[in-house]
Amino acid sequence: MGREIGKINRIKDGLMTVQLQNGKQCNTCSSKSACFFGGPAAGYRYIRIPSVSGYEEGNVISVDYRESSKIVAALVLFFLPIVLLLAGYFAGDAFIAGAGGGILGALAGFMVSLAAIYVLNRVLSRSRLFLPKAAGRVKSGDLSGSVFGH
Repeated sequence: MGREIGKINRIKDGLMTVQLQNGKQCNTCSSKSACFFGGPAAGYRYIRIPSVSGYEEGNVISVDYRESSKIVAALVLFFLPIVLLLAGYFAGDAFIAGAGGGILGALAGFMVSLAAIYVLNRVLSRSRLFLPKAAGRVKSGDLSGSVFGH
């Protein structure tokens, strides 16, 4: 389970927006431009987590990430398209006459996988099952060198 330290920026609609300091992992991330962060030179990014009673804006907290969400994301993004591509190939080869039946089936299977990924993303993004969780408050003495220090 991963853990980061962040500052609660806003609490609204049952979610807390937490400002996290960019870490070493951000330097090598190819998706940092798509991340909800303050900009390439900002040094911080934001995430949303379920709000917990007793926390207020300005509190510094630790945030836990579940490894299961990374595994599910990897399965959906990498495994599902391959399985549906192969299934489409064999279905197309069996049901479409001619030499191109397998190729057409594979393309159809891949297109179905893209639609399935889109739908799964919409469904899972509404679910709070995969959101990081607040793990507790952090003492200000534990924040030496961070952008959250007091």
